[in-house]
Amino acid sequence: MRFQPTADQQLFARTVRELLEKECPPEAARAGFSAERWAKLREMGVIDMLASGMTEIDLVPILEEAGRAALPEPLIEAALIAGGALDGVVTAAVGSRFVAHADVADVIVIERDGALYSVRREAVTLQPVETIDAARPVFLITGGLESGTALEADRDLADNRATLGAAAELLGLASRSIEMAADYAKERHQFGKPIGSFQAVKHKLADALLHVEFARPVVYRAAWSLSQRDETIERDVSMAKAMAGEAAAGAAKAALQTLGAIGYTQEHELHVWMKRVWALNAAWGNPDHHRVCCYRLSTLRFSAHTHVRFTLDALLFHTVGYPPPSSRSSQKGEKHVASPHRRTRSTCTWSRSDRSGNDRICAQRRHEGHRRQPDGSVL
Repeated sequence: MRFQPTADQQLFARTVRELLEKECPPEAARAGFSAERWAKLREMGVIDMLASGMTEIDLVPILEEAGRAALPEPLIEAALIAGGALDGVVTAAVGSRFVAHADVADVIVIERDGALYSVRREAVTLQPVETIDAARPVFLITGGLESGTALEADRDLADNRATLGAAAELLGLASRSIEMAADYAKERHQFGKPIGSFQAVKHKLADALLHVEFARPVVYRAAWSLSQRDETIERDVSMAKAMAGEAAAGAAKAALQTLGAIGYTQEHELHVWMKRVWALNAAWGNPDHHRVCCYRLSTLRFSAHTHVRFTLDALLFHTVGYPPPSSRSSQKGEKHVASPHRRTRSTCTWSRSDRSGNDRICAQRRHEGHRRQPDGSVL
C-alpha cells in the first residue's frame, strides 16, 4: 500500500500553489471574492475534479493549498458539495440555512427534507449575518424551493465531503500560520538574539507543527474512506475534522503568541488566517461536536465490549469534558454538571481557553488508577 501522494497529485498541487501565490496574495485574500480568480480555478479544472472522475484523495492537497492562501472563494461548496456538476459560481448550504458567499453565487445548493436542490440566487431571500471573517460572508437563506431543481446527490455524502474539505483547508491554514510565526521569530531580536532561539518560542511552534502533522494522515484516511465509500466514513470524517480543527486552533494561538501585539493588528496579515481558522472550525461541526460523534459511533460499533466502552467514556471525558456514566457522581453523591465552557473535577480541570493538548490541566490524570475505587468511582 502506498501512502505518499502520487507524482500527478504533487504536480497538480504545486501548480495550484503557483497560481494562488500569483492570484491570491494576502491583500487579495483580504479583499474577498474575485470572479477572475474563480474563472482561472475552473479553467485549471480544480472545481470540476470530482465531476471529471477524480476522487476526494486528489482534492485534499488542492484544498490544503487553498487554505495556505486563505482563498476567499466557495471552493468547498462548489467542488465537494455540488461536485463540480453545476456551472457558474456555486455555493451550498447542507445541514444549515446559513450559506457562505451567497451574494456572489449564480447557483445555490440547498437542502430540504433530506434532498438537495439547486436554485438561482434571484429566487431566494438573503439576509446578511454577522461573522468574524469578512472575506467569507455568511447569509441566512429563505425561500427558493418552489423554483428549485432536484439533484441526484446523496445528502449525507455531500455533508461528509464538506466536513472533509473544511478539515483539509484547516491543515493549510495551520501550516501557513506556523510559517509566518517562524519567519517572524527569525527576524525579531530580543536580548541580542532572534526570539526563535529561545526554547519558549521554538518549542511552542514545534508542538503546533507536531499537531498539524499528526492530523494530516487522519484527514487523508477520511478522504480514502470517502473515495471507497467505506463503512467508517462518518467516524473517519469526524475524527479528521476534530484533529484538524484542534491543530489549526493551536497553530493560530501559537502564531499569535509568537508575533505578540502586531499579530492582531490590521497591518499584519496573520489575522486573515486566524479568522478563517475560527470560521472553518465552527463550520460543519466544531471539534468537540465531532469528538462526541466519534465516541457515539465507536460505542455503537463496540457496545458489546464493556471494557472498550469504559475506555471510550474515559477518553471522551478527558478531551471534551463529557462525564462517563460510571463516574458522573462521586462516592459522596456529589453531582458534577458538564458544561461546554468549563469542566472542573477533583482530577481534571479543563477551560474553554485551554484548547490544545498541552494546555489541558490534568495534573493527577496519570495517577487516576491509584485513586479509583472498587466500584469505579473517583475520589
